[in-house]
Amino acid sequence: MELLTIVQTSFGLFRIAVVVILFLYVGTRISKNFAALLEERDIFVPEDDDDDDLVYVVCIMINKINFRRLIS
Repeated sequence: MELLTIVQTSFGLFRIAVVVILFLYVGTRISKNFAALLEERDIFVPEDDDDDDLVYVVCIMINKINFRRLIS
């Protein structure tokens, strides 16, 4: 007869969620600090011109779709 019984509690999903959220938070903080360091030392400075390329590509795609509708 056992005098001491061990009770196991399953926190599997809770543990996974805590670990994922913790590592996402830590990773985000590290990348934000590193990006600020790079920007401070003028190694990497983000430019606003990157959005123009995306707008151009989207406009081309919309024009192709409209052109196909006109042909059909």
